[in-house]
Amino acid sequence: MRNKKGFTLVEVISAIVILSIIITLGVFSITKVRSNILEKQYKNIKLEIELAAEKYYSDTESKEVYVDTLIKEGYLKADNKSMTITDSRDKTILNCYIVTINDDEKGSLGTENNVLENGNCNESAIVNSEISIVGEDGNKINKTWYKNPITLKAKFKDTEKDPNNYSYTWKSEKNPNVITDEKTYNLEETYEERGKVIDDEFYVTLVNGDEILESKGQRVRIDGVLPEIKSLVVLDIDKWTKDKTLKVNATDVGSGIESYILSMGDCESIPLEKYNKIPDIPNPNDVKIEQKITKNGTYTFCASDKAGNKVKYKETISIDKIDDIPPVCSYIENTKWTKSNVAISFGCVDNESGCSKLTYKKKTTNCNGTCYKTYTYTSTYKSANISKTIGSFTIEDNAGNIVTCPSDKKEVNVYLDKDKPVISNINISSNQLNYNSRYTKVSFTLTDNHSGISSFCIGTSKNNCNTKSVNSYCTQNGNRYDCSVDYTFTSSDGSGNTEYVYITAYDNVNNFDTQKEKYELYKSCTFTDFERYGKCSEECDGGVYYEYRTDKYLGISCNSYGDTPCNTNIKCCDSTYSVYSHSGSCSNACGNGRQRVYYELYSKINDKYCGQDYDYIDCYEESGCYVPEPDPTPDPNPGGGGGSSCKPSTINGNRCDTTHDILYYISTCCGGECNYSAKAGNVEYGTISQSLLQGASKCSSYGEPPAPSKPACSYVNVGCAGNGHDYGTKNCTCGHGYGGYQCGCKCPRGCVE
Repeated sequence: MRNKKGFTLVEVISAIVILSIIITLGVFSITKVRSNILEKQYKNIKLEIELAAEKYYSDTESKEVYVDTLIKEGYLKADNKSMTITDSRDKTILNCYIVTINDDEKGSLGTENNVLENGNCNESAIVNSEISIVGEDGNKINKTWYKNPITLKAKFKDTEKDPNNYSYTWKSEKNPNVITDEKTYNLEETYEERGKVIDDEFYVTLVNGDEILESKGQRVRIDGVLPEIKSLVVLDIDKWTKDKTLKVNATDVGSGIESYILSMGDCESIPLEKYNKIPDIPNPNDVKIEQKITKNGTYTFCASDKAGNKVKYKETISIDKIDDIPPVCSYIENTKWTKSNVAISFGCVDNESGCSKLTYKKKTTNCNGTCYKTYTYTSTYKSANISKTIGSFTIEDNAGNIVTCPSDKKEVNVYLDKDKPVISNINISSNQLNYNSRYTKVSFTLTDNHSGISSFCIGTSKNNCNTKSVNSYCTQNGNRYDCSVDYTFTSSDGSGNTEYVYITAYDNVNNFDTQKEKYELYKSCTFTDFERYGKCSEECDGGVYYEYRTDKYLGISCNSYGDTPCNTNIKCCDSTYSVYSHSGSCSNACGNGRQRVYYELYSKINDKYCGQDYDYIDCYEESGCYVPEPDPTPDPNPGGGGGSSCKPSTINGNRCDTTHDILYYISTCCGGECNYSAKAGNVEYGTISQSLLQGASKCSSYGEPPAPSKPACSYVNVGCAGNGHDYGTKNCTCGHGYGGYQCGCKCPRGCVE
């Protein structure tokens, strides 16, 4: 069953369990980290205490000391003002823990807390001897091994005591019976008895009446026996390798093997401090030594024990098959220019063990000392990048040294030239200063970036040329030659011919290229010197003088019309005669008018056509005349009423040009009424209210000239368009009238009543 938010009870419980596990793991992880930190802090405290105890022993020869004593005597710094040092793990106070110095003079912190109920340390737990065993010179016995027997004696802590007042008894751990009762104990006899090896702890007891003093044990180590080299072998001594492994088994009955040396000189004469130390091993008395040998030569081997006894191996060790020098990537190069494909040999050379393998493009070739493969170059190279051409290959010698080539050498000499020389900057200059003569100097540049230019050939074609030496005709600047040659063309001076010079360049492997350059020879009479003038080429409107000239450079005659102008001020059409051409029509179709007559004009000097002119003559024409009929019903009393009469007034002339299709003619008006006659295809008559007439206006057009002025014309008022008969015209244009005057207007005829 799910809750209201959609989770079942099982799901909620599962989530709680998982969360609990996560929290538990987190707490455990934090606890673990804290524990590790506290453990590390304790180890640091323990080490500090043990080092302080070692320093205390060095100063006092006391092999047991409380931590509390080290604090109070200034060898340790306490954690707080209470002069205590605590264990960081559980806060235990360490003051009453004992530090013991072992036979190797190393301190070791004990694990027992020797604190009494009163908080003080139990002093009886520490043996504080009043005497100690030292050497005959009064100094401490070394913890290291002695090579020869020594003499032991007792040393009083209280320097006021007289050693002669005591009887002595010497014993040892290995000989608990009384060895001697002498005040000093010479170990010579014990040394011989025990086969020159002593590793024992000695004790001395001093008695003076009731006073008994006992020393702590003193470890003494003496070894007078030489180590023994049980076996010595060089692995793969007769096989070529990069190095050799020397294996030695050395034993020592006493102090144990401590160091060894393999030397190309006498190993016995080398100081022990230069020997190789053997790391701590469980059994130093039987040691396995391995030494790498990386150079050929003759060696000696010595081993030393901890007492300084040396032993030298009875035989010298001769090594002659070490090859630690890698094979050399070798290339047999070409150093002389050629145009034929070049095969470069590449491979392996090794002066030690010899080459064993060459691997190229995943194929391996077995070598017998030295081996090569070839790569053929087919395009131009002086030196080629090995990686980009031959590519990489691997070589290996018989010692197993492997080299990937190319290594230090990056390029190989090829000296293959398949490129043509380059000919540029060809320039042909005339030996004459001002014109292109057949005698020239040809300059050009030859370039070859590879084998270099050897010669060139110059002539009228590639196959018809003369070979020249670059040393005689060119100046060299690196791989560039700037050349200059005197050259004579076969065409004569002044011919104006187009010539070509061909240059063929050869490099030192006989690659060649040919280029040509065009040269235009001077054409005669292109440039001349003036001598005198002849007549002008034209009589009017400007011409040029005929000039007597000589070629400026060649001296030959070049007579011709020049470019000096003449007769520029005499105009041909300033004096003309006319020739009738045609006439125009009369300006009026009805009555008197004007008529245009056209003429063609010609020069009186040279009959040159000079254009057209016209003149006017009077004319009379009746073909277009029209006389309107009288008013059909003239009103003797226009305006009506009382027999009154008015005098008609003439608005326009009484004669109109009938050639126009539409013309409204207003004839007379009387009493506010106007008679009209009109022509709109057919002649029509009628009356119109004078109020509807527009006032007299100058016509916008009035026919062909020479009408003296724009005539006035009365026309129908456009306001009458309200009767619905207006055709859209709002401005009238005057028609043609008799004698050039207007006698009517083109207006909408819908305005008449």
